[in-house]
Amino acid sequence: MGYSATGRRRCWENRLRVKLWMMEQERRLAQPSLTPEPPRPVVTISREAGSKGTTLGRLVAEKLGFHLWDQELVQRVAEQSGASEALFAAVDERARGAIQDLLAGILMGDAGTETEYQASLLRVIHAIGQHGSAVIVGRGAQFVLDPGRVLRVRVVGPIESRTRELAAARGISEREARVEVERIDRERLGFIRHHFHRNAADPSAYDLMVNADAIVPTRAVDIVVAAYEAKFPPR
Repeated sequence: MGYSATGRRRCWENRLRVKLWMMEQERRLAQPSLTPEPPRPVVTISREAGSKGTTLGRLVAEKLGFHLWDQELVQRVAEQSGASEALFAAVDERARGAIQDLLAGILMGDAGTETEYQASLLRVIHAIGQHGSAVIVGRGAQFVLDPGRVLRVRVVGPIESRTRELAAARGISEREARVEVERIDRERLGFIRHHFHRNAADPSAYDLMVNADAIVPTRAVDIVVAAYEAKFPPR
């Protein structure tokens, strides 16, 4: 099924943002400053399905003047590896079985495996961490980067309200949305457990937990920014 006009435009905009970021990286390497400023620490947003974590991530990025990395991560990983973006989107934040991975490798080469996706993803996340001034949504970034250089945020909420949110966003029934919320949560937790051997729902893995049912993203953004400035005071 093809993209809608809005989807094609958003995809094009995301690709442009990634290319601009890559050009900025190359410019910095080509013209290093004599007294370079240290990169500003990164914010990672881990989220339950339907908790509006991506919305919060976007608002935080806008407030701090940072770059938001969400679907752009998949595009950047695909560009690095030479595999198709659609292929990597199929394994994004999912833990595929060994048989599925083996078949993908046979059919499409190493670039088609979940293992290659994960290796490329780690390289991109580390590069973003070195560049700084970014908000990374999902993909286990909170377990990749140095905790001392990251504000780790987790967005949660009661499954009932998250189900209603997803139902409204996708125009489906609450029964269908409940199944989808549970599936997405299960896949994301499985992805983290499979690749990082951690529990994404463990509160001790985060600096800040936000209950989206109690604090809407437009209000929560100020809390996240305040926590960022408290952890990383301006010099």
